[in-house]
Amino acid sequence: MYFDWQATQRKVGARIIPIILADLRRHAPISNSKPDAGRFQKSIGYRIESTTGVFRVKFVSTAPYARWVLEPTAAALAPSIFPVNAMALRFKNGFGDYVFASSVTRGSTKGNDFNVKVAIRMAPFIKVAFADSITIITTKD
Repeated sequence: MYFDWQATQRKVGARIIPIILADLRRHAPISNSKPDAGRFQKSIGYRIESTTGVFRVKFVSTAPYARWVLEPTAAALAPSIFPVNAMALRFKNGFGDYVFASSVTRGSTKGNDFNVKVAIRMAPFIKVAFADSITIITTKD
């Protein structure tokens, strides 16, 4: 049997990419702050990297803070936040009072492994999609 792997890759990509992308966006964490709510979710996209015999789809985020959403960080490793367009940072504390600071250091975060959970959940679907998309050119020698 002879297979057309490029045709198979195109078929499977067209079938799985939109579904996996939607699932990643659906399960991505959403910020509680109103102006940024959904920014990370909307930043998720994909890149196709194919070489001879290899079909790789990378799901990526264009959000500059994506690393800190996905990976756990210790407080000492988290970057400090400094004001850019002002002399100080202003925010509300837990009592509703405004607080001013010249910089703040983020606390530790546990990270969010939603992407791993989506990958595990989608594995059976991907296998079936590949099996259903195999393109046979000929069965003769």
